[in-house]
Amino acid sequence: MILALNIGNTHIALGIKENRIQGTLTLAHCKTKDHGNTDNIIRFLNKSLNAVQRKNISTVLVASVVPALNVKVKEAVQQALGVSPCFVTKEAFDNLDFDYSKYDKTILGIDRLVTSYHVKNECLLPAVVIDFGTATTFNVIDEKGAFAGGIIIPGIFLWVRSLSDNTALIQNGSLASDLTESVVGTSTTECISIGALHGTGIMVDGFIKRIESQLDTSLKTVIATGGGAEHIMPYCKSITALNKELLLEGLFSIYENSHRDDADCHNEYHKDMEETK
Repeated sequence: MILALNIGNTHIALGIKENRIQGTLTLAHCKTKDHGNTDNIIRFLNKSLNAVQRKNISTVLVASVVPALNVKVKEAVQQALGVSPCFVTKEAFDNLDFDYSKYDKTILGIDRLVTSYHVKNECLLPAVVIDFGTATTFNVIDEKGAFAGGIIIPGIFLWVRSLSDNTALIQNGSLASDLTESVVGTSTTECISIGALHGTGIMVDGFIKRIESQLDTSLKTVIATGGGAEHIMPYCKSITALNKELLLEGLFSIYENSHRDDADCHNEYHKDMEETK
């Protein structure tokens, strides 16, 4: 069995496959802030996986944008599963047919690379991946399959929480669940929700039009992922597909398409650990 872990700023997501080629993706999630030590990560792994799964996992793939957790994740995986995890680094893409040379490699998040690589292989191009997470990121894959760059803005929940935290009279950070087509709210909660949901939808559609203009072609795929994706989907006209677990699928895709052996994988992992200490 193969285990994939996505260590995000807000959530940790887990998925397993029976083998490299086929099998059902099994998923579990937890909040990152509640799992900041080795013991809590071990408890998450033990709760998410049954005894047979824990015994039969032979490979653990990790994409992390929280370097401070990397050592703890390594320790937890080794103790709970008896396997040394492989942290996917930018170096892993050097052996894959994926060009991201247009972007500053030193600050490109591994999550953006993993999802973009997967979409490049699985979807019609050109394409945009929009990840509605702690930050909302637009990731552009051109018609040749290269990562062309993107956009980063505060995520929808971060935006709402910031508004609540920094105003004296707006203390409700929740979103309304029954918004209509109206963009004129009649309560503070409605007004905030309209701004966050309709506003993000309008922004997404506007950016997609500008990206198409810059690329001088129509996008074939606009795919949404991340924890906020379902909230935004009803307010966007340009999104063509939703896949909340795109990053986990991307990790499996990288593993399946790679010809690296375990030694190479672990060498890259140790290099990554040294760089993030």
